[in-house]
Amino acid sequence: MTAYLNALGVICALGRDKSEVARNLFAGDCSGMRRESGWVAERELPVAGVHGELAAIPAELIEHSSRDNQLLLEAALQIRDDINRAIQTYGRERIGVVLGTSTSASTRPAGVWRITSASSSFPANTTIASRNSVPRRISSLSGCNCAARPT
Repeated sequence: MTAYLNALGVICALGRDKSEVARNLFAGDCSGMRRESGWVAERELPVAGVHGELAAIPAELIEHSSRDNQLLLEAALQIRDDINRAIQTYGRERIGVVLGTSTSASTRPAGVWRITSASSSFPANTTIASRNSVPRRISSLSGCNCAARPT
């Protein structure tokens, strides 16, 4: 079986779309790296991050509002037209959208786990969602409404 990557949406410390990422990568631009404290006791470490405003999660999906999902949505929105063309050409059942993140938003779950470890229960405002539900919702938010599975 052959698989193709027909479109790429990307957002990372190097840039907010594939042309900006390529330009900064080949220029050796490290401006997305910042020294931050708080990750390791009494040390500052270089941390790569996406800075600035991110796509807003709509109010009806507020229970899935996280930095991770904002990054996924922003990348999916970059290729919305490509996804819709593929759906029109091949049908919704014959295409796939791969969504993935790395350690973005790692501070939010870390805080929840610290509270949970100390109290042996999740904070009252914590929602645990199925891993499969988030990519489907991001797929829906991007307007493509196609099958989506987490990486």
